[in-house]
This record gives sequence, structure tokens and C-alpha cells, in this order.
Amino acid sequence: DSTDEARLFLHVTEVAEALEDSASAVTVTDVVRQTRDTITEQDMSAEGDFEERLVAAGFDWADDYSDRRWLVGKESLFEVVEGFPRITPGIVPAGVDDVRYIVVLSQCEGFRADRSDLVVAISGENDGD
Repeated sequence: DSTDEARLFLHVTEVAEALEDSASAVTVTDVVRQTRDTITEQDMSAEGDFEERLVAAGFDWADDYSDRRWLVGKESLFEVVEGFPRITPGIVPAGVDDVRYIVVLSQCEGFRADRSDLVVAISGENDGD
């Protein structure tokens, strides 16, 4: 839900399980480390927020995630703004709980965003709006 003034983005990365001998395969820890490094390069103060969200999602640096390796494919970035297909607490009636849904990405083409939009949102810079 994006009820405050913060901008909300959906970053989608296609992944497939890799064969054991694939040189370009990565582990979950590899991806988390790369993501943390990218965030820290843009805004070092955001690293703490990222680490908190990792813990909330169940990630633990002490765990061994090397049993499965992944091939990382195409990435897509969308900005969740008015009209984006989503369910928010404001439209779910009382008595409905644990709602799950799938966003059909082919229906989101009009909401594509550039990486520069995300960088501006993270850094808090004014993007001219």
C-alpha cells in the first residue's frame, strides 16, 4: 500500500534453477550481497532499512543458501501508481483476510519505470515534478 508520499516500485527478476555446472549461476546470498552493495552505493544510510527488511523476509546471513543455484534473467521495473493493478487495504472489506493475488505483468506495460526513477526515489532527490 502506498498511502504516504513515498513512491512504490515493483522490481521483477526472472530466475530459473541452474544446472550444477553453470558458471553464471548465483546463490540467494550472492544476489542479496549484490543488491545490498548497489543500495549502499546509492545511499549508505539505506543499508539499515534493507537489512531490516531482509530479516523480516526471513533471510539470515548465517544460513547456507548454497544448495541451490540460480540463473538470473530479464529484469523489469514498474512504478505502482494510480491505476496499477493491485489490492489495497482500503478496498478489502472487513472480514476478508489473507488475500493473495498475482499481478499479470503483461497488463503493467504502461507502468514501466527506468532505473533512474528508482534512484531518484531512493535518494530523495527532486526529479523535477
